[in-house]
Amino acid sequence: MNDNLSVIKQQAALWLVRQNQESFVQQDELLHWLNQSPLHQQTYYKLQRQWQALGQISTLQNSSLLAKKRHSLMARIAFRKSSLAAVAAIFCLAISLLSLQEDSSPAYYQTAIAQQQTFILTDGSEVTLNASSKISVDINLNHRAITIINGDAHFEVIGDTARPFVVTYQDHSFTALGTAFTVNTRPFVQLNVTEHQVKIHYQATSKIVDEGYQSEFVNQWLPSMPNVSNSDWRAAKLTFNNRRLADVLAQLQPYLSEKIYLMNTSLADESVSGSINLHQPYQALSFITLGMGLKLKVKNNLIKIM
Repeated sequence: MNDNLSVIKQQAALWLVRQNQESFVQQDELLHWLNQSPLHQQTYYKLQRQWQALGQISTLQNSSLLAKKRHSLMARIAFRKSSLAAVAAIFCLAISLLSLQEDSSPAYYQTAIAQQQTFILTDGSEVTLNASSKISVDINLNHRAITIINGDAHFEVIGDTARPFVVTYQDHSFTALGTAFTVNTRPFVQLNVTEHQVKIHYQATSKIVDEGYQSEFVNQWLPSMPNVSNSDWRAAKLTFNNRRLADVLAQLQPYLSEKIYLMNTSLADESVSGSINLHQPYQALSFITLGMGLKLKVKNNLIKIM
């Protein structure tokens, strides 16, 4: 919660500084950000009052926009005074974000085994990471660049035509042309678009995947197909039909502390069908192997399938 509040303060500070610029034309995006959460509104208006009291910024010009929410907020939010030093520190942080655009270091987000977590990025976008996943995030006023280091990630993107939201994984890049999409890297690279469109770029080729469709990479990006339920690990339930055993195990591995090891490598291409609960990975693994007439043996941090 403290981490999220810190991010929201940075977002509010950036909006205040950007709105004070003569070139500011993103009122609709500001209003959208304010409407996302009462905490966004409370933080924004609190910083606005404090900065104006310090004489650090001029009175904001878009009073008609802000008045839409201010009346109801004033009735139920009591602003408390904080130290001038804290306000000045936040203000300096916003200024530094404006002036040190190219020198900012990327932030890293990651999840542990069997953990899924949602993070709010500094531009207001959200990313949900699958278990055992890690990304780096480089966002400033010029660009938004996210790199998947390992694992899988789902993105809910705040629109900003001046700063395309670009996700990269190895030689692949995904540019958001809308709002929501998932990039999976296990067991193979896969894109699922849940809202609007995403543009894929790989080497010298590009393609656009529409809302409700997915595309997989097998030496090249395959033609788009309708999304299927087994693509969404966020539901913690994987349903698969005639999938390779190795592929299913790759999706299950992030939820197990022991390494899964196939004693007979020829089993990797065996077809598997069924449905498993990621919240119960050991039970799921037993279900898979029992259905195939295989045995499990756990020893020395290994799960051997034979």
